[in-house]
Amino acid sequence: MDLGTTTDCPHIDAAALVKLTSGPGIIVERPWYFNNLGVNSGTDTFGVTTPRKAYYFAEADSTNAPKAGQPDYNTFVSVLNPSPTLNANATITYYTGSCGASGQVACPTQQVSLIPMERQVLKPTIGLGYHNKFTISVVPADNPNIAERLLYVKDYVATAGGGTTRAIMGGCATAAGSVCAFAEGYTGSNFQEYFELANFGTSATTAHIKLEYTNGSTQTVSVPVPALGFAQPFDVNFAAAHPSNCVPASCAVTGSVSAEITSDSPIVAERLMYFHFGATKISGATDVVGTPAAHSTYAFAEGYTNRPFAEFITLQNPTGSNETALVTFYTPSTAYQEQVTVVAHSRTTIDVDVDLAAKGASGAVSTLVQAQGAGAVLVAERPQYFVFNGGQGGTDVIGYTGN
Repeated sequence: MDLGTTTDCPHIDAAALVKLTSGPGIIVERPWYFNNLGVNSGTDTFGVTTPRKAYYFAEADSTNAPKAGQPDYNTFVSVLNPSPTLNANATITYYTGSCGASGQVACPTQQVSLIPMERQVLKPTIGLGYHNKFTISVVPADNPNIAERLLYVKDYVATAGGGTTRAIMGGCATAAGSVCAFAEGYTGSNFQEYFELANFGTSATTAHIKLEYTNGSTQTVSVPVPALGFAQPFDVNFAAAHPSNCVPASCAVTGSVSAEITSDSPIVAERLMYFHFGATKISGATDVVGTPAAHSTYAFAEGYTNRPFAEFITLQNPTGSNETALVTFYTPSTAYQEQVTVVAHSRTTIDVDVDLAAKGASGAVSTLVQAQGAGAVLVAERPQYFVFNGGQGGTDVIGYTGN
């Protein structure tokens, strides 16, 4: 559904509720293209199926550049009260890495009060005047609500091909966890990959990042994560260039890499990736929160393969056995299927543009990924790169699992 807005129309604040009135269940995503704060790009995220009473964001930054050419980040938190009858109140807490613990100042907070069906947008630089890196929790005081984080990025990342001005959306966890899995990841030319690790608990912990490559090689790196704070961004490119603690010991790393992050106590983990993709060097950044468990089925509503869009499905097998995925592509006119084998503790990539072109199809496509066999599980993501309406960038989501 096209809402009829354009990237250069007057600014409109809007949230959306999609309610199914009859028939079987559906999957809903929101691709969004825009030109705002000097950023001409786009984002994508799945809708929240159940309003929650807690949201956590490991990646947030409001480092404002004092002059042109320096990093300039702007973080916004959108909160929606989906109830048609009840008011909702929530506290948004910004964890700066030096607040909240014994002997430290209290962490800065903002309060939001929402009448039924109301949406508000908050920004830590307004009112609080905070201009650094942080993490966020959104905790409703009474009734469940829906929260998202939008981050506008202007930065120069030499290992990702230079300057980029893009935006990332979503990236929330509704609970901290001890396992976070990511199917996508790339450390090749003009890509820079990081993991952002946040600890919302009152005791320090240790995260164990297991990187899984396309050939079945793995390496594991342990990272301390302080209480009520966050670790320094974990540089996946550096780990690829300096492998250690590998299985097998020779550790033949590849540019494509998945990850399984475990921790001694619950944390929230996100993967932030900057890039200049392909021959035309489409610039942008994506951010994804890890899934707390591998599943048997993943669904993707969004997808588009006509150039200059480029769509991929990435599959991670975190288990000790080879797994087979049945992948179904749904186009407006028909459906196509293929089977893909994913080696134990490895990652594989499906080029959707190429696969559909071989079948004589292109354009809009939705995708269903199903692990085959009793107890079989995988992790599936859909990175997509685009040039659209004068803007460019990339989006990435882990597939919808029904949770």
